[in-house]
Amino acid sequence: MRILWIDDEIELLKPHIYSLKERGYEVDVATNGPDGLELVKKRDYDLVLLDEIMPGMDGIETLSAIRVESEDVLVAIVTKSEEEELVDSAFAKLADDFIIKPITPTQLGSAIKRLLERKRLVRDNLSREYSQELMRAEIPTDWEGWVQAYRRDVRWELRFKRFGDEGLRDLGDEQRGQMRREFSLYIEENYPRWLKEGGGPGLSPRVLSQHVFPLLREGKEVVFLLFDCMRLDQFLAILPFIKEFFDAHIEYTCSILPTATPYARNAIFAGLYPQEIAERFPHYWVWNQHGQNRYEKELLNEFLKRERVSASIIYRKAFRGQDASRDAESIISRKEKFRVFVLNFLDVLIHSVKPDSLLEELAPSDYALVDVTRSWFANSIFPPLLETLAERGVTVVLTTDHGFLRVAHPTIIKGGREISANLRYKYGPALTVNPKDAVSLSDPRVYKLPRFPRPTNFVIAKRDCYFIYPTKPKEYEAQYKHTLQHGGISPEEMILPLGIFTPK
Repeated sequence: MRILWIDDEIELLKPHIYSLKERGYEVDVATNGPDGLELVKKRDYDLVLLDEIMPGMDGIETLSAIRVESEDVLVAIVTKSEEEELVDSAFAKLADDFIIKPITPTQLGSAIKRLLERKRLVRDNLSREYSQELMRAEIPTDWEGWVQAYRRDVRWELRFKRFGDEGLRDLGDEQRGQMRREFSLYIEENYPRWLKEGGGPGLSPRVLSQHVFPLLREGKEVVFLLFDCMRLDQFLAILPFIKEFFDAHIEYTCSILPTATPYARNAIFAGLYPQEIAERFPHYWVWNQHGQNRYEKELLNEFLKRERVSASIIYRKAFRGQDASRDAESIISRKEKFRVFVLNFLDVLIHSVKPDSLLEELAPSDYALVDVTRSWFANSIFPPLLETLAERGVTVVLTTDHGFLRVAHPTIIKGGREISANLRYKYGPALTVNPKDAVSLSDPRVYKLPRFPRPTNFVIAKRDCYFIYPTKPKEYEAQYKHTLQHGGISPEEMILPLGIFTPK
């Protein structure tokens, strides 16, 4: 159990803190409300012990701010007073319990026991709520329905992270598997129609024209942040840091297929599908698997010309925190109306989570990966950067090019020697795969993908499948099972958040 104790006289409480640590609790401390609130943003706590009277931001104000960040963390107010007005105010702000000073070890132990019992009751109620929602749920029939279904799934997943037992998590995983199966069928049926006839969701080539260019035409300064390979649960983890300085409007877009950077991100900056890029700008389309996104800035400039958007522009791309720090100053200080910043760090992060790696120990589950993302963002250059942009009245648009998921089911792929290396999509001559596990395209142009100089077909994995070769299949399965991948068809990879943030 992880406890945060916020008290301006924390030094006097050290005997109690030592006692809690000896009993197996993990205890963090803060001496004021703002510092405690920052810790709540960065870490998940089971319980916050919160002093009522503190200079500056008092306990009730801190409680209100904590509830903005988390409705689920248990909070006990530590007070010298039992006045009815205080009790009513604290419970109105959703305090869970009171501890009256002076504190004794017995009193503290009893309070924690009560709160743990409350947590058990919350968990039991959570199970009933989830079961009832599953009974009411229907398979979505349109894109908006799928967005809502995926948002609900992520919301439940994050609640299970805090309160759910293994049984609930297993049930959630089972339902997620069913959702992926139904979503794959929906995409396989509708995606070609969206490409041919239009309509449907806002696909990658429409992101800038629908959500950014209108802001520029209104004369606004816009910083467009694209975090490569970011999933909705990660977006929700960093959202509180942004909402501290901005009012938020959240939209949802759809990644094109394959859900991979060379296709989806080039499509965003070009405003074109990969087939159209290769045909109209062959000098900007890279056929080999290295450096395929090297011409994003050039494609963006061509897009701005076609749309007659006259805003001046700077473009920056970073792979690590040091690179981001180097470029942050130009994002702040330059006077261009349209400032673009691409960060590849999250993509690098998920591909670093490999079996037997140190990062796998730090992020053994998707729950832990969300915590790693929150911690990274909280300690990155982005919170101060965003604060400065808000002070200067700059609108920020934050999105991603695609998401990812943890693969679990291997499927054998057969073909010649010239097969691409990706685990969730592949291209090469004469590829064959189980149609239950992947979409096979003999003509890539059906998905508006470029036709290769020689006969080539695409296969794109469904659900949480990944491709392995018929030679040494057990070895390939063991090597890649449960790794984080992208490129295929799933809600996690295709349903993408886009935040439009207006300074408060």
